[in-house]
Amino acid sequence: MVSVRITPVEGLEPLRIEGEVRVKRIRGVSLCGRLPAHVAERQAGSAERLLREAGYRDVEIRREVLRGERAPLSPGSLICLWVESEEPSYLGSDALGEKGKPAEEVGREAAKLLVRQLRTGAPVDLHTADNLILWCSLADGESLFRTSELTLHTLTAIRLAEMITEARFVVKGSLGEPTLIRCQGVGLRR
Repeated sequence: MVSVRITPVEGLEPLRIEGEVRVKRIRGVSLCGRLPAHVAERQAGSAERLLREAGYRDVEIRREVLRGERAPLSPGSLICLWVESEEPSYLGSDALGEKGKPAEEVGREAAKLLVRQLRTGAPVDLHTADNLILWCSLADGESLFRTSELTLHTLTAIRLAEMITEARFVVKGSLGEPTLIRCQGVGLRR
């Protein structure tokens, strides 16, 4: 048995993630289950090659084959990549294997997305941005972050947060482009 005691915070501090990303290293994991081990190897190898060609030298992707109790019910593969940087950043990408899709393409897909996001210099990836909206709306003060790409998910999260709370957002950017998001949070207290 595990016993955990959690003390809730009184309130949320505003979030500020706006600096230019300086990549220290790129890490990842390439997994497959109920498939030959070379699938995970080929995914990782193609991603590593593309990332190194893009100028990133410190790239390491772990290969893992899920077997036994850890094996999935059906065959599948995935690759997940993330950035470790000098300053706070939340950048990553992933891709799923599918029947008929070469493992090399799965790896390239994830690597291309990561490189595309890194070239914007923004410290928050397109999938993390919409997840930050609720927390920014509840924080006490002005939150600010730059995302590599404004998505409909993020715009929807902003609209919902404004409808549910009295938080106000300013979006400086366009759909599909790098964007600066500011939020005056409501300062919700416990």
